[in-house]
Amino acid sequence: ILLDSNHNNFINLLENLKFASKSNLNLSGESTGYIPINKKLDKFSLATLGFGYGLNCNLLQLTTAYAILANNGKLVTPIIDFKNKNKYISQIIIPEKISKQIIKMLTTVTEPGGTATKASIKGLKIAGKTGTSKVAIKGGYSDNSYQSLFVGIAPANNPKYVMAIIINEPSGK
Repeated sequence: ILLDSNHNNFINLLENLKFASKSNLNLSGESTGYIPINKKLDKFSLATLGFGYGLNCNLLQLTTAYAILANNGKLVTPIIDFKNKNKYISQIIIPEKISKQIIKMLTTVTEPGGTATKASIKGLKIAGKTGTSKVAIKGGYSDNSYQSLFVGIAPANNPKYVMAIIINEPSGK
């Protein structure tokens, strides 16, 4: 992804991945999230955005972003009412070749040496990503409060399912 001086391409990608967008599912209490739109980013801010700091999203937004990867780079509007599929929208967000490359990289996470080997299933390729972050508090991040998450895509070679799990205040291993 090429970046202009304001890093607008990266911010546009985050917007296209539906970070900081409500789902239109009318979910009670759904948060919008935040990405730094119209903000000039320095190299440090851009680097921290790359691993998830400086923005926030809800679990549905994160799952939607991974579903785009699983769907060969196409957004499929999340639905709850499976009988009413006429609101289904499909839009190309990232090139299919890129989404397949990312899925291939994400399979290493569940393979020996990866950070989520317990998410592997014998005979089935699973793609996934683990994450641990400090909890955002007003004006910064907590020094002793964390969230851990895992997003999985199965099967990795022909995705049918995307699942996201978040654990607030994890303890132990």
